[in-house]
Amino acid sequence: MSYVDLNPIRAGIAENLESSSHTSAHHRIAGLRENPDRAQQPLASIRTAVASGLASITTEDYLDLIDWSARLTRADKRGRIEAKEPPVLRKLGLSERQWHQQMLGTETNYWRAIGSAQALLEKAVAMGQGWLKGIGTAQRLLRPQPA
Repeated sequence: MSYVDLNPIRAGIAENLESSSHTSAHHRIAGLRENPDRAQQPLASIRTAVASGLASITTEDYLDLIDWSARLTRADKRGRIEAKEPPVLRKLGLSERQWHQQMLGTETNYWRAIGSAQALLEKAVAMGQGWLKGIGTAQRLLRPQPA
């Protein structure tokens, strides 16, 4: 989902999430204007993940993470803005490097889903498959970081 939300920005079609028409981020931002209480609700698309014990991500957490991810462009690209790491990364147990490497691996290291090796295995089972592309990458990238 996050990769798709970033496509208009990466393609230069949109300057920011608010101007990224036809994305879930754009619709979530519009929904927050109508109902600000939604900011602290878990994302509907991952409620089942929350129920299974994975980290709870609110709409506000997601939008902060995607906004920050949009700023992780190469230093030589126009529009790079320094941004503070969003607190949701800690909630997810990820470092900036781990998240960035996962985002860079979309479509090459991952295909249908991004997440921990365990989450990918569970998704594969739910889809009636034995595996999903990206399990090895997730195992390598999502090792616990030294303190």
